[in-house]
Order: sequence, then structure tokens, then C-alpha cells
Amino acid sequence: MKTLFTALAVFLVLAAPAAAQTEQKAVEVNCADSLDAETSVDVPALDAFHEVIYPLWHTAYPAQDTTMMRTLWPQITEHVAAVAKAELPGILRDSKDAWKKGLDRLHVAELQYGVALAAHNKDALLKAAEELHSAFEGLVHTIRPALPEMADFHAVLYKIYHYDMPKKDVLSLRAHLPALEAEMDTLSRAELSERRAKLRDPFEKARAELQEKVKLVSESLKSGEWATVELAVEEMHAAYQATAKVFD
Repeated sequence: MKTLFTALAVFLVLAAPAAAQTEQKAVEVNCADSLDAETSVDVPALDAFHEVIYPLWHTAYPAQDTTMMRTLWPQITEHVAAVAKAELPGILRDSKDAWKKGLDRLHVAELQYGVALAAHNKDALLKAAEELHSAFEGLVHTIRPALPEMADFHAVLYKIYHYDMPKKDVLSLRAHLPALEAEMDTLSRAELSERRAKLRDPFEKARAELQEKVKLVSESLKSGEWATVELAVEEMHAAYQATAKVFD
């Protein structure tokens, strides 16, 4: 019996560090998953709504098929309600006001659609369907930057500005720097489409300023002085916002 208790004690002593290590890894994985979700620009409810908007806009509307439009109505109300309840991920915190305005527009379009159906007013229904589609696209544009490269850069910037900065975590900031510089390098080569030709000059000017601010962050980290690092990151964040504002 004594031998059994001794063996059990040895097992518990050996197992404890392994269990603690497993628990720590689980915590790290959960934290990483949470941060990945927070830096995603996806709103699942909006993506799901596209499954209804697509046949409405590409099938029912061109054919002026009011019967199909009536059939889609219950799904429209269901998805509008789901989108209204959806929470934006943390990375989209600066888009909340624009998102709310977009939701208000969506609700108005939904109301117009329902009124047109009740009145059996074909012209009003077609107009409401057009506005519903436009409101949906407006919400998509609100959460997704005009350039994918901007979104990729912002995903790294978000981790630095909203996680490393409040904790004054210079080590983590340094660890994020290579990814930040890589995304900046990609962004520096991005080109605007002909549709946005008028924005090229202000965009390129703002982007050049942002690139300089990224370099200053890198230089500030060499000094190791927090005040210098903090100022450089704040200026970089402001430069990113100025670049994003070009597309407003």
C-alpha cells in the first residue's frame, strides 16, 4: 500500500507541470483566436443577407418579377433584423457611426418595400428594391476598405494601437513591427482603379506620409524610450486615419 501511495504521489508531481503547461497553451490559443476575430472585418449576418440580396437584384429586379419579390419579403425582414443586431468586431470601432447611418437607411428601404407590397404598387416596389440593394452595398463599403491592402495594414496596426500601446508593451510592439513594415511595403505598391482616378493624388500623398510615420516607429523602437515610441505610434495612427479618409 505504501508503495502505491508513493507511486501516486510521484505521478501527481510529474503530471502537475504538464497539466499547467497544457492549460497555459489553451489560454494562449483562446487569446489568439479572440484577437483574430477582433481584427476581422467580417460581419456574418451581412454576408448571410447577400444570399437574399443576390436573387432580388440579379433575378427578380431585372425581370420586374413582383411575385418573386413578394416571396423574398419574409427573408428580407429576417435578415435586416439579424444585421441590425449584429455586433461589429473591435477593428471596426471607428466605423460605428457610419454603420448606424447605414442601418437607418436599410430600415427605411425595408419599410418602403413592405409598404409597396401592401399597396401592390409595382413602381414603388421596384424603387424600394433598388434602394434596399444600394443600402446593403453601403453597409458592405462601410466595413470593408476601398483597398484590401489598407485592411491588411490596419489589422496589424490595430494590434499595436489597441493592445501593445495600452500595456506599454515594447517587446510585443517590436514583434509586430516586421508584419507592419511588410504590409506597408505591399500598400505602397497598391494602385487605385480608373474609377478612383480622382483620388490618386491625395491618396499617394497620404500614403507617403503614412510610410514615413511607419519608419519613425521603427526608429523610435531603437531608442527604447516609451515617450518617443508612443508619439511615433500616435502619429502613425493619425496618418493611417488620414489615408483612410481619402476614400470617404
